[in-house]
Amino acid sequence: MPSLDLLRILAAIGVVLTHTVQTEMASSGLSGPFWNAMWVFPMICNSLYVMLSGALLYRYTNESTSTFFRKRFFSMVLPMVVFYIGFVWADVLLNGASHGRVSTYITSALVTGNTPESPHYWLLYILISLYLTAPVLRLFLKNLDGRALDSVAFLLLLYLTVRFGAALAGNTLAIRMEIGDWLAISILGYWIAAGSSRKWTIVLIAAGACGAAYIMWVILRGADKAFLSEYCCNQAVPSLFLAMGVFALLNLIRSLPGPLASFVSFLSRYSYGVILVHWGVLSFIIRKTFKITAAAGEPLMMVLLSVALNLAISFVISLVTFGLVFFPLRRLMGWKR
Repeated sequence: MPSLDLLRILAAIGVVLTHTVQTEMASSGLSGPFWNAMWVFPMICNSLYVMLSGALLYRYTNESTSTFFRKRFFSMVLPMVVFYIGFVWADVLLNGASHGRVSTYITSALVTGNTPESPHYWLLYILISLYLTAPVLRLFLKNLDGRALDSVAFLLLLYLTVRFGAALAGNTLAIRMEIGDWLAISILGYWIAAGSSRKWTIVLIAAGACGAAYIMWVILRGADKAFLSEYCCNQAVPSLFLAMGVFALLNLIRSLPGPLASFVSFLSRYSYGVILVHWGVLSFIIRKTFKITAAAGEPLMMVLLSVALNLAISFVISLVTFGLVFFPLRRLMGWKR
């Protein structure tokens, strides 16, 4: 579906933009509503990725559970491990980092999720966690008709919204829904991608606009980073509503002209590699080698240049590594993609 390809590309751009801006704010002293908006709004990339995972993972197929997990290992986990090993060695060789026995350090980091060379890996661990329940959820969601799926989605949204309102008021709900927030968001992604949600498209887009307005209002009031992170990003309902609105809007695109569809699919195919390597590109190439920082010139132009170069370099790295190694390996295992 072109809408899902477009969402992958948009999410990849959001990841690079928000990490670039946050890095510059920490190192170059950038501050104020404009720069806060430049990292908070793109942060919907995390919710978009989780919803995309739900839209794709929970589609029922006849593949066995073992085949499901083998596919995800070769498509996601193996590249993640390989690139992290590369990041650690780059840190050792280029920055003189001392980790003791490197193999032990890497193993411990990957097992515990404490990966300072790739701080964005936390989201990948969330996605891997979703994989563990996906085969079961596939069966559950497969047996829901459109009306039942709508009810599940509304129940999840109602709970998340009431809990968010209680948190804003300084309270904690006594009633808990024993389902992780990210798991709930992945189910909402499946719901939006499913046909039954299309009658709610206008409502979802309007909710997204409300979420964006709330976030902007909070930013203009001068909220600090801690408040923005807690109440305007990731699982926070305003950010979730904005992500759902964007998802629903792009979900209206059912087809693209042939050449454009092929180009979008091509970019989307290598977007995961961009996510994997962009932090290393930002740290070791953009900032350390090219010396491109906000302090090197007009801040906005430098940030946009950094983002553009990062996307281009990361895409080339993804194209080479996935095109020559990971995708051929998958084909060798009998899977096309």
